[in-house]
Amino acid sequence: MASNAASCIQDEDVPDPSVLASFPSSGCAVGYGEMAAIDLRINDTATRSGIRSGCQLYSFIINVVVIGTVCVVGTFSNVVQFIVFDMDKRRMSMSFFFKALSVADSLFLLTVLPLYSAVTFRSYTGWTSGFDNVIPFLLVFVYPCASTARTAVVWITTVVGVNRYIAVCKPHRAVELCKLSRARKQVAVVVIVSVLYNIPKWFESEVKWHSGDNATYAATITHSVLGGDATYKIVYSNVCYVLFLLCVPFCVLCVISLRILHKVRAVDGRRTGMRASKHLNNNVTFVLTVVCFAFIVCQAPALVNQVLWNVLSEDARDCGGVQFYFSRISNALVIINSALNFVIHVTLNKDFKKRLFSLFTVTVRNDSHPMTVASRRTD
Repeated sequence: MASNAASCIQDEDVPDPSVLASFPSSGCAVGYGEMAAIDLRINDTATRSGIRSGCQLYSFIINVVVIGTVCVVGTFSNVVQFIVFDMDKRRMSMSFFFKALSVADSLFLLTVLPLYSAVTFRSYTGWTSGFDNVIPFLLVFVYPCASTARTAVVWITTVVGVNRYIAVCKPHRAVELCKLSRARKQVAVVVIVSVLYNIPKWFESEVKWHSGDNATYAATITHSVLGGDATYKIVYSNVCYVLFLLCVPFCVLCVISLRILHKVRAVDGRRTGMRASKHLNNNVTFVLTVVCFAFIVCQAPALVNQVLWNVLSEDARDCGGVQFYFSRISNALVIINSALNFVIHVTLNKDFKKRLFSLFTVTVRNDSHPMTVASRRTD
């Protein structure tokens, strides 16, 4: 179901945005259309129309069905998660961190929804042809916002892990280093750095108008001077991306997660009748460790995808190629990670479940007074 949306994209001139999830190096220039299945090319080993249809259907299922559902449900769950943590009146730094992470995750999901789901839906179905000239603007101006949100998600998660490491492994310094005021400053620094780091993305591509048939005009995406510079692609899109968004946070979270688990086991082994250490909340620690490991599992394929992007030939990114399929799974996992924390808290966080139950109990009672009376009688 190829659509004429491809006419508004100049694939040979635009850096690939396999994107926010795992922004490829772009040593080669493949179009924004590759991400959204706007222009599915067929390589030499995949010439049959059935394979083309299969690739289009695959992109539709991943980008629209899976990612679209995750974005909608995940945004709602992150809003609920923010409200639940906001109910914690103890003014704890960890609750503040989780609220900040809920906001960053929500912004990421809201920005990737049009980039993946809306654009792929238009390409696959051929509906809403008036959307064609909107697509280039979405890809050029919404993509930097999504990349900024993703950067914030990565580093807020890392900062949360470091703070929990201090609380568990350096309890004598936790009172000083894990204060709410410090948490606010740390999140502010993460936001500022995320914005500054992604400023170049606003200048990588640009939208141009070209005249078409019947005196019509079509919007197209082209490289800017910066986006087409080979040195920029190597240094910023490859080296900085791998180090700043993949290797450094991965290594930090892996090390501190293992250290936290080792410390928890050591404390458990030394207990002789005490229910818990005064300075160690095992449930919160366990939940945070699961959050960190979920982050690592969901984000790790992005690193693999980056390696494949630089190692495999361009044919591997076309329909029928291994990276065509793998990159979409990698992107989906990164997006799923931003909707996963709510599930982790509901499943494992005892205090979170109590407050969530309290929230819905109050909501039901406010909406239905008779139910309140019935509930009291039952109690």
